[in-house]
Amino acid sequence: MYRWIRNTHLLLGLSICLFLLMYGLSALQMAHPAWFDLKPAVTRENLVLTRDAGSARSVAEQLRHAHGLRGDVTEVKATPGGFRFRIVRPGENVLVEYARASGAVILERNALGLMAFLNRFHQSAGVRHTYAWLNVWGVLSALVSIALILISLTGIYMWFKWKQERVIGAILMAACLVFSLTLMVLLRTA
Repeated sequence: MYRWIRNTHLLLGLSICLFLLMYGLSALQMAHPAWFDLKPAVTRENLVLTRDAGSARSVAEQLRHAHGLRGDVTEVKATPGGFRFRIVRPGENVLVEYARASGAVILERNALGLMAFLNRFHQSAGVRHTYAWLNVWGVLSALVSIALILISLTGIYMWFKWKQERVIGAILMAACLVFSLTLMVLLRTA
């Protein structure tokens, strides 16, 4: 039993290692944004839609098919002559302005760098996106969370079974607990 749990612990840790490194790197970027260049590359494009669009979703659908735009439609707002919205996905943020009378569309694309891309993935949540890859990411995040719980449980089991490592394990767990609690108190009171 011990060998099976040890192998499970090891395989789970190895399988989620890159995922956790990505989260750590994006957390570092969020904690210290001045260390990273997060300025997007901005381009503007003018288009004309041939079919009349009654809604932002209809415009987004036409742009998906004709121009390959992908992502979630957000921040829909009516304007005097049409509407404005964003098509957002990790790595790209497109502001769309649509004029009903002429069918004219102005696209302002903000292409984000690697760190901003990781930041968007770090902050995306759930599985209710219109952009399917964000739903896949949500499922992977859930699986990694379950794997972390299993790693913790298998680690505690092995700690109780392997008596030689109990002292160092207790010291490390206590140090982590003290550090985490201190940090939480400081963040809450500062």
